[in-house]
Amino acid sequence: MNLPAKTPSKPSQLQDTQFSKDLFLNGGKNVSFVNRPFPLEEAPLHFRRLHTWGINLIRLTVTWEAVMHAGPGQIDHDYLNYLTELVTIASQHGLYVIIDPHQDVWSRFSGGDGAPAWTLEAVGFDVASIHETGAAHLHQFHSPTKPPPSMLWTTNYSRLATSTMFTLFFAGDTYAPNIGPHDSPTKESYQEYLQRHYMDFMAAVAKCLSHQSNVLGFGSMNEPSNGMVGLSDLRGSLLPAPLGYIVGSMWDSMRLTHGGIALQAEYYSSPFVYYSDEVMNPKGKSVWKSPESNVWLKAGVYRVVNETTKELELMRPHHFKFDGLFIEKFMTPFYDRVSQTIRSYNSQWVVFAEPHIDPSHPIVHSAPSNLANPNNFAWAPHWYDISTLILKRYSHWMALDVPKDRPVIMPYFVDRAFSRNLRDLKASSFGNMQVVVGEVGVPFDIVPNGDGCIQALDRTMQAVEANELDHILWCYDPHNTREAGDLWNGEDLSFRSQGRNRGLFAAVRPYIVRKGRTFVGCTQSQHFDPWTGTYHVSVTFPPTLKHNKDRMQTDDMTISIFLPMIHYAGSEPIISASYGTVHLDKEAQLIEWHFPRDYMHARTTPQTLTVSRDKLSGTKQRFMTWFNRSVW
Repeated sequence: MNLPAKTPSKPSQLQDTQFSKDLFLNGGKNVSFVNRPFPLEEAPLHFRRLHTWGINLIRLTVTWEAVMHAGPGQIDHDYLNYLTELVTIASQHGLYVIIDPHQDVWSRFSGGDGAPAWTLEAVGFDVASIHETGAAHLHQFHSPTKPPPSMLWTTNYSRLATSTMFTLFFAGDTYAPNIGPHDSPTKESYQEYLQRHYMDFMAAVAKCLSHQSNVLGFGSMNEPSNGMVGLSDLRGSLLPAPLGYIVGSMWDSMRLTHGGIALQAEYYSSPFVYYSDEVMNPKGKSVWKSPESNVWLKAGVYRVVNETTKELELMRPHHFKFDGLFIEKFMTPFYDRVSQTIRSYNSQWVVFAEPHIDPSHPIVHSAPSNLANPNNFAWAPHWYDISTLILKRYSHWMALDVPKDRPVIMPYFVDRAFSRNLRDLKASSFGNMQVVVGEVGVPFDIVPNGDGCIQALDRTMQAVEANELDHILWCYDPHNTREAGDLWNGEDLSFRSQGRNRGLFAAVRPYIVRKGRTFVGCTQSQHFDPWTGTYHVSVTFPPTLKHNKDRMQTDDMTISIFLPMIHYAGSEPIISASYGTVHLDKEAQLIEWHFPRDYMHARTTPQTLTVSRDKLSGTKQRFMTWFNRSVW
């Protein structure tokens, strides 16, 4: 389960992006993330609840801003002390932890979360002008007269502020060579300056958690972007579908934010749904602190023809053209650097590397083949039912097949497309890298509400199960409210809201918790239908499995399966196995499937275990299904 902590706990008015008008107070430096995601005194309650749901792994949001908001190299030790205690309490409740260096569209100050304000300032941005000039769209300053589109924040990946920061972070040495902060004593480039401080942030967190045995490792960076790298022509369109304020091209965005002009933009309240025209940057302000701070002007991408009329000329329309693989050339050195940084504190840690998001071509990229040591990595892409997420509307009959860039119609073909998408995602790793779906979930403010959320989530989970994928649900936020959602950019995906659980009827499912040494390398298929309470698991032994009498005396020949008893409230689960014996511990919600020591002949065929509800009348069955959904 993901535990988000994107916004500060103090000042309190900054906790919800809808109301945080004081975003630029004290330059964003005087904040605290202590008690995010929740206070330490509440942690045992939340962790016990998650453990009861069968959760054994949490992906814990830790932003760069939370650790280093005051300035470059200035560490918030109070926050790190809080983080250490939180991870310790998680361990006491049987929870493993992945540290998630989270960001969305770079920073709270460019419409998302993650990096501190001083990173934008170091590059030359006048941070307080980013929204007004159209360099990014910030949720808290959205016009109350216009309906905010769902997922509007994602359009910032194609705006100047976010695009510039990611371009400089990953590829500044290539596209802005020999250009860096004025106050850098070593005259280092923007790329080195930003990455060095990012690694300092990672090192500070790694140092304080180095002896925590329940920490499996660190993510590399949540949902990074290639920025402008790969744009074949700066005059080309950016987004695959019109949403929010359509500036046009990246060249239009550079012109708009240079200062001195305003641009007419179309506003779309939903993908392809035109709402009105809007004048952007009506005062003609510049997003740059000074002309000397404008990195793309200094890099020669464009020039000022006339200072009086603010006439600009694009000099290098193909400046960012790149025909290679961004992930191989620019992400791989970053992944390796993250690995070296965190593993210097604990050599057992794994880097859960995430692919980048290309806003003009939103597909899951394959893991790089040129990592220094692939055995130190896992591959952790994200997956969502995009049409339900963006439209906030569930359709049993239709969905979007993102890799094929087309709609899919009819439930059978939707299920098949989702299963294929996740099969391809699983195959996107390299070598023996473990694949973990770092985020998967659905919004709870969709139409139709209630069963629509559960059906959407069950459809997604069926595809995850069909591909035997490890996954981490998004998300658990106890601060969620019906009116404000997750308190961040209008999202509402939390399984906990206003003191109640929701969506667990589809989210909490049986699964294999552990397999004994004997079963390492065995394959299995799992399927669960929450509507009938039927769970089916099949185990196949590899033909290379060999045993002798000595090993058979010591081998662990038991498979443990988590069985959430909520699905069997008011009825007795019926368990049958094709081979071996089974024991159900209702209190622990565990099935122990044990194979006898003479099980060698059982390897010739797959062995199955099935759980079902006892026979109920049709009326009682429908009532119990409704009851389980309502309570959970």
